[in-house]
Amino acid sequence: MYRSQFGLPPCTTANGCFRKVNQNGAASPLPQSDTGWAGEIALDIDMVSAICPSCKILLVESNGPDNSLFTAIDTAARLGARYISNSWGGSESPGQDAFDQQHLNKPGVAITASSGDSGFGVIHPASSRFVTAVGGTSLRRATNARGWSENVWNGAGSGCATQSPKPPWQHDTGCPRKTVADVAAVADPATGVAVYLTFGGGGWSVFGGTSASAPIIASVYALAGTPAAGTNPTSYPYANPGSLFDVTSGSNGSCSPAYLCTGGAGYDGPTGLGTPNGVAAFTNGGTQPPPNHFEAENARLSLATVATNHTGFTGTGFVDYANVAGSFVEWTVTRSAAGGATLTIRYANGSTANRPMAISVNGGTPVTVNFPGTGSWNIWQTATVTVNLAAGTDTVRATATAAAGGPNVDWLEVA
Repeated sequence: MYRSQFGLPPCTTANGCFRKVNQNGAASPLPQSDTGWAGEIALDIDMVSAICPSCKILLVESNGPDNSLFTAIDTAARLGARYISNSWGGSESPGQDAFDQQHLNKPGVAITASSGDSGFGVIHPASSRFVTAVGGTSLRRATNARGWSENVWNGAGSGCATQSPKPPWQHDTGCPRKTVADVAAVADPATGVAVYLTFGGGGWSVFGGTSASAPIIASVYALAGTPAAGTNPTSYPYANPGSLFDVTSGSNGSCSPAYLCTGGAGYDGPTGLGTPNGVAAFTNGGTQPPPNHFEAENARLSLATVATNHTGFTGTGFVDYANVAGSFVEWTVTRSAAGGATLTIRYANGSTANRPMAISVNGGTPVTVNFPGTGSWNIWQTATVTVNLAAGTDTVRATATAAAGGPNVDWLEVA
């Protein structure tokens, strides 16, 4: 009904445009129909139809509102989807980044997620560094060329993640981890979108929330073209923020620093870099390459061992420094061109004391970086430092400088 109402081409199972599967990728059995999720599904499908009417649609239905949803994401990617929209979210949890590495780290696939509909605060998976977190705006009629003005929708989620490391393309200074959101689209139910509900005879309705903005942005990614292999499409808007409409007014709560909950010039939490102005901001042109990733357990170690006795690490283990100054981990990295680079080290420090380390490149003058307590040996955070690398092969050494040794180290990323 939605597509015929607005003169859009049919998208059906019969013509090969629409496909529905369960979380394992099979046509049956499908989960039992549910009134609440039926509305979310209709909203997602209608927004994709509106923004990208020529897109094929794959609907993957999970068994429940739990980790089954991540199985559905895995299945969508396995079946060839390059744009995956998620209009749901839940609380963050320890060890989340390792879980995200498994289910959301899908280079060459644009994954969007709603930032939430309860105002200031973050939810997962929008808080993941591998996902484009989509905030929300309110629309108002205006006399400008667009015919509309935008401000922050006060229900949109935003803020500072507690678990996900800060991706190298984010440079705001008030949050040491992933900042939500990345971009935004209309979400205010008062200026919402038309949706047609077939299940239960619901008929026409007006929907809002970031459940609307997430599929809108996924569809814009689709219009922009296939993401480049090996890249994280979340980085694309940061390479060309001038191709977005900046949202500079409104708020979704009270916070400090204020930009995390208040619209302003440039980046802000509720709307990220802004709303789409065409598709240029969602293409790979000029974007930064993905960071090079190096597991600590594969590096050269001195007075340190590979361990697995704590949770939340990636790879096959983490490095446990001996309780002595001078212990180190040394990675060998490659760089195509000389210049500045951001080193990100993922670590855990279950003690209350800072465990500083001297970071040196190619045996040069070290830079001291602090690694304060993370609250538990099972809670991982990141520390960053900017260095200069030579073209070709470089060595990066992290040496403990205190008698208690260094923190536990999971990996190094170079961007």
